[in-house]
Amino acid sequence: MFLKTHDGSGWSVDQLVRELRASKLLMADLVLSLHRSGLVEQIGDTYRYRPSTEELARLVDEVERLGSERPLALRNAILAAPHDKVQVFADAFRIKKDRGR
Repeated sequence: MFLKTHDGSGWSVDQLVRELRASKLLMADLVLSLHRSGLVEQIGDTYRYRPSTEELARLVDEVERLGSERPLALRNAILAAPHDKVQVFADAFRIKKDRGR
C-alpha cells in the first residue's frame, strides 16, 4: 500500500527500509515478490507501484478498501495465510523425523 500511495515515485530498497522500518533482507525479498507478481515495476534499483493488469489493480484497490473498512479482519486474514518459507522449513524437519522411524 505504501508503494501504491506513492506511485509517482521510484523507491530503492534502502529508502523503503528507512520509510517502513523493515530489515533490508525482508524488504529486498518483498519487492522482488511484488515484482514477480506483477504489482511493481523495477527501473534500475528502484521500484514503483505499477500493476501489470487491470485485474491486479482492481484487486489491490479492493484490499485497500477492506483495509480501511475492516483493518482487523484484513490483518487476521494476512496472519492466517500460510507462509511458504516457514512451511517448507517445518516440512523439512517432518520428513527427516518420519524417515528415522
